[in-house]
Amino acid sequence: MKRTLIISLACLIPALLYAGDRSVLEEKLEEIKTGRMEIQNQTAAFLVVSRRLGAGDIDQERNIRVIKPVAHAYEGDLPNSAVMAYLQDGTLLPVLNKEGEWYKVRLPDTREGWIHQDDVQQLYDDTEKSSGRDNREMNAELYHKTRQAAELLFSQLSKKGKETDQLIAEFEEYYQSLSDAGKQRSAYLPVELNLERELINHSRAYAGHYYSKLPPIQMVRDIRDTGGSPIGFDGVASMRFGSSAYESGGEISETTRNLSLAGNMLFNPRSRLEMQLDHNNDVIRTPYNSTNVNLAHHYAAAGGTRLRTSFMYQNYEDELINQNSYYNLTAGVNVEHPVNPSTRFTGDLQAQSKSYDMVGGPDLDGVQFNTLLHYRGEKTVVNGGIRGRFQSSDVPFLDYQRINPNIRATFRTGRGDFTVFAEAEQLSYAAAAEINDYNRIRLDLERSVTGSRTQFSVISWQYPNNENIDNLRFRVSNQRTRSSAAGYSRTSMYGQYTYHTSDIAQLSNYADLRFDQNYSGTTGYFDIGAFGRYWEDEGRDHRLSIYSRFGYKISGIQLGPVVGADILIDPDDPDLKHTGNSYRAGVDGRANFIINQATVFSSVRYQQTFLYTGFTADGDSEMRKPTTLEVTAGARIPVAGQLELQIDVRYYSMDFDMPGLAGGAGNRVQSGLRFLTGVSYRFNRM
Repeated sequence: MKRTLIISLACLIPALLYAGDRSVLEEKLEEIKTGRMEIQNQTAAFLVVSRRLGAGDIDQERNIRVIKPVAHAYEGDLPNSAVMAYLQDGTLLPVLNKEGEWYKVRLPDTREGWIHQDDVQQLYDDTEKSSGRDNREMNAELYHKTRQAAELLFSQLSKKGKETDQLIAEFEEYYQSLSDAGKQRSAYLPVELNLERELINHSRAYAGHYYSKLPPIQMVRDIRDTGGSPIGFDGVASMRFGSSAYESGGEISETTRNLSLAGNMLFNPRSRLEMQLDHNNDVIRTPYNSTNVNLAHHYAAAGGTRLRTSFMYQNYEDELINQNSYYNLTAGVNVEHPVNPSTRFTGDLQAQSKSYDMVGGPDLDGVQFNTLLHYRGEKTVVNGGIRGRFQSSDVPFLDYQRINPNIRATFRTGRGDFTVFAEAEQLSYAAAAEINDYNRIRLDLERSVTGSRTQFSVISWQYPNNENIDNLRFRVSNQRTRSSAAGYSRTSMYGQYTYHTSDIAQLSNYADLRFDQNYSGTTGYFDIGAFGRYWEDEGRDHRLSIYSRFGYKISGIQLGPVVGADILIDPDDPDLKHTGNSYRAGVDGRANFIINQATVFSSVRYQQTFLYTGFTADGDSEMRKPTTLEVTAGARIPVAGQLELQIDVRYYSMDFDMPGLAGGAGNRVQSGLRFLTGVSYRFNRM
């Protein structure tokens, strides 16, 4: 009997301990969920008040919404850039800039990234805009009280955010103190925590973005009696100093400085001046100085029309290579006008002049325009417009004219969204480069349902002065996405056949195939991509490219290997050591931590490449082994109030493994080390 009791207690006590561990974690998780709901409610209230103050025109194109089940946010405005984040359907993103087909946005974790326009939807809400029109005409006293209410709401939101940060830190500390068995029994709780943290970060980043757009708190006074003097201003100023060194056969060292001032000057609730001033002294291969000035005046008319005028000045001085020095001037105007509650017109005009110090440099003058008519119905969305650029230069390939009309129509049905997109493009160069003139026509047919998108495209390229490369391309693509509490995945593939239509074509027809698989979970990630090109001409080498990266995620650390290969395949003599073939392997790691409100981040990338360059006189393969190493680290440390200490360090080394040159010169190696430290201060004055 005693033996049975002892055995029962021995089994029961660990079970009770594990249950106790889960109970503690579950209680903390419930507190975090409660805090998250309060933050979301406070964010919603803050945005309602901010809308009345015209904070960056929250209800206009400065916001976009993700319309795909899972969309990628990239480090740059190219599809082959590194993926920074996976965004779920419905995620709202503040827009910082737009370049071509790409939006630069503020991500939920406060970083800046790029997302393609096909994955998002511009937000227009003319009903709310109309209803808010009178609010922007409020008197000074009511305006001031509204601004005070926004300040109070943001303060409460920030306080609750710090409280949830502390709860999350306590949860993670307690979880890490558990035994392996305890962690295994409670493994589902960190997954829920990550989801809660993502929602919290999204709300805080969204509110923080529009808080920076708010006009400053000003004294109670009648706007009409200001005599045109500024009501107030706010912004961020930063100063960073350090040193940079670059070495390639000889060392170049330079004292580094980075000065920046960005902010808004408010004249009245309808009119503000946005400014950004930057000055840099640094060394990247050669020492240089750069100065950038960006000014933009925003005016919101009573009828909902918005007008933006802008001016940009850039000056770059290369201290060693004079022909690299230049200045660039750009001026522009942008207007948005609501034609009716469902239709909106946008027009943009930019003029540019760029001049180099060297005689006969690639100077240019250009004008570009973009017009867009946007219609949004209950089940139909139509965008149509025309854009173009006219540019003159003494350099033939910089002297051209480009016209690009386009139209897109999306029809929403019970069986998915159907989209038709058509565009044409004509590019004409100066006489000396007219062989590169082309006319392009494209037609896309697309069907989208939840988790899947299929597209068929036909693209015609015609070269009036070089008919032997005229071609017609047929492309079919598909993308599928899945999301769950465990992570996100995306599979995309396409096939394209290029047919050269000319009877005197000098190029062979070919087929391309591409496959990509991406996955990001709570504890791991992997990306794999493969591309192949098959030529119909028997005399051409086929091509195969493979890329893969994968690894683990543990407490803010992401680490794993990277491998890849670019292979040319001779069908008559397949050889992995074919001249031009390359194979690469390396490691990629990143870490991000928050320690007592300080953000610490670092990354490391190392890659070794094996490149076959030919054969020796004895018939042996010759191979180069270039290597690349890049290490970055930094920290953002709150000091007092709105003052923040910033530290950034970057080191890189590139060994090209080039053959020795005559005169004793050895292999070419480039390396650089950069250290910057300074402070950033946010100011807000009446």
